Amino acid sequence: MTIPPDALLLPALLSLTIGLVASALYFAGLAWTTRAVLRSRAAGALLLLSFALRSALLLGLGAALMRVWNPLVVLPAYLAAFVAVRLVAVARSRHKIRQAQPMHDAGAPSEGAGPCS
Repeated sequence: MTIPPDALLLPALLSLTIGLVASALYFAGLAWTTRAVLRSRAAGALLLLSFALRSALLLGLGAALMRVWNPLVVLPAYLAAFVAVRLVAVARSRHKIRQAQPMHDAGAPSEGAGPCS
């Protein structure tokens, strides 16, 4: 039994779209949590609760999509969306960190800069 390519396109596009939204919410929640932890007296509990909620949202939506459509179509699209949003989130975060650091000598690394900076 073969599946026509048109039948795979809609689930893949919807999985990608839903994955982009879910992943954006995941990383927005992570950003909010990291800011809130700095003001919190119960940082560990806040981190744990945030992780549990963000993971439940991300994994729950992925599992729901895989129940509706073929997991071999849904999973790659959903994971690709997560990786894409993660790359953007990390790049934005690094850019903000670089902007916040004061400029030193143009060629010299800043104090405490390691090989991975």
